[in-house]
Parts: sequence; structure tokens; C-alpha cells
Amino acid sequence: AQRWVLKAPHYNGSEDSILTIFPDAKFIITHRNPLKVASSLPSLYANFLKAYSDVDWNDIVGPMALNGLIGLMQLHLSIRENKPNIEFLDINYSQLTRDIEPVIEQIYQHVGIPLSDESRARMLHWNNNNTQHKLGVHQHTLDDFSLNKALVETSLAGYIKAFSQYF
Repeated sequence: AQRWVLKAPHYNGSEDSILTIFPDAKFIITHRNPLKVASSLPSLYANFLKAYSDVDWNDIVGPMALNGLIGLMQLHLSIRENKPNIEFLDINYSQLTRDIEPVIEQIYQHVGIPLSDESRARMLHWNNNNTQHKLGVHQHTLDDFSLNKALVETSLAGYIKAFSQYF
């Protein structure tokens, strides 16, 4: 049987729906400091919209992205609280970008697939040749999107309390 691997943070909060189709699904959740996510996500949206409009979307996409993030994280926390049998592996995003080898091993162990030396070597080779920020660092701040630290921390307090050890 083939495994289907999905890598997308926007699946957080959709675990119940995914399990109705894939009842043996296992989830790998990367956790990143919400203060960074809260400016990164609207930056992605704003840059996408630039291709289709001359309007400056920054003041709109900031609150929109934060509200979406709040909703997803509330659903995710609720699912984890009410469905303790779901298999989650929580990973520190910073560790993933700094020292990927132990993360690869954790993931393979979590999903029950043997990790061959060849697969490990190929992943490490790819990672070493495609480092984060290889093509430069994309700069963005909360202020760019009409957001601030207090608002993000208050809005995501439950998530921060539950998972701050991962960021």
C-alpha cells in the first residue's frame, strides 16, 4: 500500500475530516512561534494578491490571516482535547530548519516506516543543497499588516500555552 503524505499547516483543525477518509492517518505538526507566523502568512497572501491587483492589501490580509489562524488553532486544540487517540507527532519548526536528521528519524518512527541509509542520505543531501533562505530572507513584520505582539499573543493564548515548548 502507498502512503499519502500531506505537508500543509492549513490541515490543522481538519483532522476529524481527514480521519473519516483515512482512518489510520497519523499527523505531524510543526510548531513555529506564532509571532512569526502571524506576519509570514499575511505576507504570503499580500504577495500573491500583488499579481492581480494594484491595491495595497496589507491592512486587510493581516487581520484576515490572524482570524483564520485563530480559528484553525482553536479547532486543532479542541480535536486534540476531545480525541486523545489521534496520533500526533509535534515538531519544533526551528529544529526542523536547523538539524533535520533527528526530525527525519522521529517522523519515520512515528509513521512506522523503516528509514534506509539511502533515503536518509538523499534527504540530507537535498536539505544541504536547499537550505532555508538560500535565495535570501523575506522580511516582514506584524506592523506591516496592522497587527501587534499583544494582539497575536492574546488571540493565540491557548495555542501558545499548549505548545510553547516547541518554539
